[in-house]
Amino acid sequence: MFRSDRDALAQEVEELRAERERLQAQNDAMREDLLARRQGLPPPLPGAVYKRGVAHLTPGERAALSQHRLEAFPMWAMLLLHFFTLGIFPLAYFSTLHGRLPKAERDDPTPARGFWFNFIPYFGIYWVIFNTARLVDRINLQFRLRGLPDRVPRAFLIATAVMSVVPYVYFLIGPLLWPFAVFFLQRAVNDLARLPRDGVLPAVASADAASTGTASAGTASAATAAPWGPPPRARVPLVKDLPGPDEVLEQQAEMEAQDALEPRRAAR
Repeated sequence: MFRSDRDALAQEVEELRAERERLQAQNDAMREDLLARRQGLPPPLPGAVYKRGVAHLTPGERAALSQHRLEAFPMWAMLLLHFFTLGIFPLAYFSTLHGRLPKAERDDPTPARGFWFNFIPYFGIYWVIFNTARLVDRINLQFRLRGLPDRVPRAFLIATAVMSVVPYVYFLIGPLLWPFAVFFLQRAVNDLARLPRDGVLPAVASADAASTGTASAGTASAATAAPWGPPPRARVPLVKDLPGPDEVLEQQAEMEAQDALEPRRAAR
């Protein structure tokens, strides 16, 4: 009897795992389709989503755009490699971030373009500035979608990029500005990597807790005072509602323990 129960539990866990993978694949497909359809519509201005903020986005667009694949990287290692490689490693590393962030606009760079276009004669002068500004916008967008303020100072990064393409000025000021620019970018990436990436936004949890009276006053005020409109109320559907394999095993163990105590209680 025990073996049959264990086999049934194992089969149930396997079915739950398969169902979870299927729902995750459906969510990924819907997110990609939504972003593709959105990019097919001509925006009113280039980079409109970065300039207008996130208040005009639908809940589905917010949920799709909030997904990223950023990973933390040690700050000390980034700065050390910046000086050791004369800025080549941060350029290559931050170019790869374009492929780990969702494309909100059709002209968002790819990792290959983000790196190699910097070396095109004459065009590279424009690209250094555009690529830097767009990477800052894409990173700051992730914070805005979560109801948080911008983490990367856009004006400073653009000024640093402009200084790097001005003859003679770069050799005097550029080596002093870029380490700070690298620091700001990597700090924001590390902060994003520590935030949830499953579609449930921190602002949503704060707003829900405030509505039930369980959130603190500071958290509730931070969630409602965001300058980009109300916090998004969207998450990846159904995936988080499924119990995990460990939860199923714990429930089964509790049920077996209760069944074992029933004869003793009856004997008393």
